[in-house]
Amino acid sequence: MNSIKHYWNNVFKLTSATIFTQLLNMLSSPFLARIYTPEHFGIVGFYNSVYGIMLVISALRYEQSIIISEKDEENKLFSLALIFVCATSFFFFFVLILLKNIFYLNFHFINDYLLYLMPLSLLLFGINNVINSLGNKLKIYSIISYSILILNLITIIMKLTLGLLFNPKADYLILSDIIGVTLSIVFLAIYLIKIYNIKLILKNSFNDYFVLLRKYINYLKYDNIAAFLNNLSWMLPAILLSYFFSVKVVGYYALGFTIIRLPMNLIGKSVSNVFYQSTAEYIDDHFKQKTIVEDTIINLFTLGLMPTLIILIWGDILFAFVFGSKWYYAGVYSQILSIWGLVWLISSPISTLYYVYNLQKKFLFLMILNILFRILSLSIGGLLNDIYISLFLFALSGILLYGYMTLYTTKYIGISFKDLIKRIVLINKSISIPIIILLTSRLLLNENTIIAIILIAIITLTYYYGLISSYLKRSI
Repeated sequence: MNSIKHYWNNVFKLTSATIFTQLLNMLSSPFLARIYTPEHFGIVGFYNSVYGIMLVISALRYEQSIIISEKDEENKLFSLALIFVCATSFFFFFVLILLKNIFYLNFHFINDYLLYLMPLSLLLFGINNVINSLGNKLKIYSIISYSILILNLITIIMKLTLGLLFNPKADYLILSDIIGVTLSIVFLAIYLIKIYNIKLILKNSFNDYFVLLRKYINYLKYDNIAAFLNNLSWMLPAILLSYFFSVKVVGYYALGFTIIRLPMNLIGKSVSNVFYQSTAEYIDDHFKQKTIVEDTIINLFTLGLMPTLIILIWGDILFAFVFGSKWYYAGVYSQILSIWGLVWLISSPISTLYYVYNLQKKFLFLMILNILFRILSLSIGGLLNDIYISLFLFALSGILLYGYMTLYTTKYIGISFKDLIKRIVLINKSISIPIIILLTSRLLLNENTIIAIILIAIITLTYYYGLISSYLKRSI
């Protein structure tokens, strides 16, 4: 059981800084939402989606192989991944030059300045991902958590400062992200230089790279395509919504999606990083691996359930109150997407088992289905000129697909779905009371927003206090 405790200790190291930075994001969001307009957020959402399509494959997925590599391979894979990031960024720059007239014709809000910043964002965030993969391999989770803190803190300060001192523009939001990730890279690089023999990278030969290219070829052949399609499916909504509707709709979606993503940003990414490393490490210890998988699913469901219910029932009213009346529709969008967000939170770390067990072909097939479903969902609503149909079909397809992905992997490693559901129900048996209170309060306190928010806060604090108390009792 020490290995399981060690797993959750590593999760805590990454999660603690992430929780702090996300709390800062939550506190700053109402101010940013009042400084910047839905159009500004829409432009940023489109910008991030365009370069983000390439981000996940900027290293051709060889950064993922660093985590499962042997001791003498990590520095070679690290430098190889950095080379690919640089090459991909230059390639992306030339593609944008060739396609810039298409952008200007269909997306009038994009200018030369923003278009040519995209390759820089791709380069910087790609390098940051590669360095984080090496840090994950070296298990320097505390240092990674500090880099997350630096990135988010600087980004928030810059966004607020530029928006208050000057006439608010989408450019300031984008520049703040670039400055934040640059400082994060510098911080991680300085630490790695101190503890890691960087000179080993300079001794790598072309033959070293070629051998590793062949050894981890599945990342290039299957995972690269699957990751690209998966990422494209995430970036498509902002692009298709701006095409079928307007940049304001993209802004509503961007803020709504940001709130839906909060549980994922708070704990999901940190859990995914440690989960991948731990399940790969214990691949020969079936009991430990099953325990980690089961506990991860149960804990993520339990932690994410209350925020999901609050957004589902009170999302529209809460958004209008917290962010301003102009963001009411962002709250409606978040209500539609809320249940899908919970399924995504659970499936995200579990999906790394496809890498652990070399199920890249299966994962590729599922990602092809994923992108087809999303294009179809958003296009049907777009052609009918109904944003709600687009979002409902988008959420439904995500629930079904990501739910299936989780069920498939758990069954693959021998976990009983029936027993898993029993454990989830047993741990969350008290949730019926908060559900009744939330539904009743929505019917009775629809116009009394202040009272409703106080009630929601009391319910949430009581619920999580109960969870923590129950966890401590089981740990004794």
